[in-house]
Amino acid sequence: MKIEQITPDILSSAFRKWQQYEEPPIELLELHLLSESGLVSRVEKGFKLYDLIKALIVKALIKCRSVGEGACAFIEESPSLKQDILQSVSLDFQYRDDRLEAWSVLYYRYFADPNISTAELAAAVNVEERQIRRRLDLGTRMLVNGLRRAEDEAHKRLQSLRCQRHLPLPDYFELWGMDEHTKLLSDLLTDSDGPYFISIEGIGGIGKTTLAQAVARKLAKMGAIVDIVWITARYQKFGQGGESPFADLAQKTLDSDDIIAQLVAQLEQKELFGLSTKDKIERLIPLLSIAPCLIIIDNLEIIEETELLLNYLFPLAGRTRFLLTSRNTLQHHPYIRSYKVPELSLFHSRLFIESELRRRGIKQSVSQQMMEKLYDTIGGIPLALKQIVSLLRLASVVTLVEDFHRFLKESPNKLSDHIFRQSWIGLDDSSQRLLLSMIDVSPDGENSEWLRRMSGLTLANFDKAMNQLLDFSLIEGIGLSEEPLYRIHRLTHTFLQADVLSEQWSKQEIHWAAYYDGRLQEKLITAVEFVHAFSHQPKKLVRHLNSLLVLLQQARERTNLHPFAIDLIRAMHPWPWRWGRWRIWEQELRFAVNFCESAGKYDDQVEFLVYLSQLVFYTGRYPEALSICKYAILLSRTIHSSVMLVKAGSTAILLLRTQGSTEEAASLFEELAKDTLLQNLSDKDKILVDANLGFPRLILLRDTGQLDAALSEANKIIDTLQVSSLIDTHLLAEAYRHRGVMFWALSEYQAAETDLKHASKMFALQEDVLNEFYANSNLALVYWSASEFKLAEVEMLRNIKQFEHLDAVWRLTRELGNLGLVYFSKGDLDHALKYMERQLEMATRFGDSVEIHRAKANIGAVKIYFGQYESARRNLEAVMNYSHKGQSRHEGIGFI
Repeated sequence: MKIEQITPDILSSAFRKWQQYEEPPIELLELHLLSESGLVSRVEKGFKLYDLIKALIVKALIKCRSVGEGACAFIEESPSLKQDILQSVSLDFQYRDDRLEAWSVLYYRYFADPNISTAELAAAVNVEERQIRRRLDLGTRMLVNGLRRAEDEAHKRLQSLRCQRHLPLPDYFELWGMDEHTKLLSDLLTDSDGPYFISIEGIGGIGKTTLAQAVARKLAKMGAIVDIVWITARYQKFGQGGESPFADLAQKTLDSDDIIAQLVAQLEQKELFGLSTKDKIERLIPLLSIAPCLIIIDNLEIIEETELLLNYLFPLAGRTRFLLTSRNTLQHHPYIRSYKVPELSLFHSRLFIESELRRRGIKQSVSQQMMEKLYDTIGGIPLALKQIVSLLRLASVVTLVEDFHRFLKESPNKLSDHIFRQSWIGLDDSSQRLLLSMIDVSPDGENSEWLRRMSGLTLANFDKAMNQLLDFSLIEGIGLSEEPLYRIHRLTHTFLQADVLSEQWSKQEIHWAAYYDGRLQEKLITAVEFVHAFSHQPKKLVRHLNSLLVLLQQARERTNLHPFAIDLIRAMHPWPWRWGRWRIWEQELRFAVNFCESAGKYDDQVEFLVYLSQLVFYTGRYPEALSICKYAILLSRTIHSSVMLVKAGSTAILLLRTQGSTEEAASLFEELAKDTLLQNLSDKDKILVDANLGFPRLILLRDTGQLDAALSEANKIIDTLQVSSLIDTHLLAEAYRHRGVMFWALSEYQAAETDLKHASKMFALQEDVLNEFYANSNLALVYWSASEFKLAEVEMLRNIKQFEHLDAVWRLTRELGNLGLVYFSKGDLDHALKYMERQLEMATRFGDSVEIHRAKANIGAVKIYFGQYESARRNLEAVMNYSHKGQSRHEGIGFI
């Protein structure tokens, strides 16, 4: 609700409605004051509004009473008798204060029980009734002002919270020595003549991210910006100890296109999903020039395409500002203000240490003299100071300073390593084992249940070890208090890789490198057991996906662990595929294919080949996918695997059809259907073979115009799967999706909608994101065919966002074209052409013959409306040379 809509008239209307036990004006229920309470229903909001306005009046009445000498500075519970109410009003009128009289009359007229009429109030204070009405008007106007102020404050609070919705949780308890830097950066970012880009720079542990968070929260509370975007390049590489074991996980965050996609998503610009990065930038320029935003990119140094990314971002700057954090300086860019984070001062370092000592319950103090010596030795790096506090459990500050001085004489530039080493030595055995176990934890963090399971420690030892690692600041807690997550600190990881696991500790009783390798094998076995145990609870699995991937990457580096890695890959499939982690999962599948071939495990190899072909197909690499399929078909026949033969064959048929080779697709189907390998199958294999062969059969029937036969085939598959005791719910969901498409092709839209919604729900229950949105994509086209254009547009934009996130090129290309058709049908030719051209660009890049010609046909139709007849003619002539036989009346325009 706009603040100017709060008027005396609308409040008077609310008063009257409340007296008649009716709901207040609906406009008042849109107040931000009510949104803060999280209420949803109109009834609840109405009660809350009544209480809120009553409280404002009571507060003002008490304040006015407290001003008058001898006035009653409180308000009793509403008197139950009219004479008591009238006496209270009469007392308020004794002080001849217009404001007091106005608040009193307003309260007792509308909020006392029972209500008093204006005539009764006038008689009680010996004035004319019109004088009471004048005071009611004054009270209502004052209430308007008070309510507007409260609403404005609520709006600012909600806007501040909204701005902070993408910010990570604070990684600090108290900020020491940051106020000056926070103010300076905030002033620069809000100065109309200030720099468009600021780069917060410094070494690890200096507090770059902490400072960026503080600046962002300050600007949000100031109300100086409309929105804040926070993008973290999370999966880092570490310089001193080689690459982190999860460096490969960085692939999506290292891509400039993905950074821009995250920017669009956080700004909630859904109409830009699916467009090229260049088009996204062009469409964002006017938006960000009107609404000032703060865009923060944390850990910029790990984005390999930094220069390209900055070139993308530069046109967006102006009223919108950029705040970057990086270990590497960007001062060579003339438009970027480099801001190096200094160490804490001596004064703030001491405050920091004293605060940490109190927080951890360490009963030691550091004198000013010793603080000066300590500061001269280690400086004011916050992380180092935290570690010093932990070491004070083991030694006095005097002993620590002396030890540091001795070390600096021998190795002047490696004090940080020495501090980590002293922390490591100070850990007990269980803590050391747990810390090494956490090397394989995803940088997103893990919960204590997972950490204990993978550590192999008893519950008692685990709890003790966790507390010690947190106390020594070697790990950090993140996430919500309901279920905190823990991860290893970046610098801790560097130390472990470069020092503890580099065989420099052979003199110790335990050789940690050998221990780690042995423990890794046990963790792989435990991980397989975990995946099998929770395969029916995918939500529990997805929380640990990144850590499972880290385990696999570590295992790939150790030849003796390859068989254990294969077991885990098999156990995990198809979950990473269904969750869209295709780039990373492709690496694992290729590794599995190569290992199985070298080990002579051809049954396993063909299984992984089929999985790989499907993944490569969906990411738009059609020739390669077809080549993999053909090899899988050959290998399936060699090892007599009927199920894999049909799976590889059905994928190949779909690939051939996509590339326009419909006759070859039909020929391959006939070849598979007659294969002797498909005879004399077990009941389970027969169900799988019939379903997997039935899907390409009904698609080919549809392509040749035999829609009734195709629908009959879909019904047959569903009936078989439903009555089987070996029911495969995923196959059944796929069957419903196919039948929904057949109903659509037959223009039976209600039946199509029912089947597709059912399929989508079944996929969702199985956490199969890809196929859930595939079914939703089909559903959106049904809406378009039924002229439900708004429903189709909303659904398609949602699908495009998901397909773009999943990198599902095959599906994304089709959805872009379908959305173009929706805009065409609505008469929005500019948007229609934009999405159709994007469809053509993607289809051409990936060799999708069907989509190339569909896009050209539709672009030709749009250009006719623009009067671009020559261009339209060229597009339509190209399509005429391409024949896709037997399409339904929608195909060639809208395509499922």
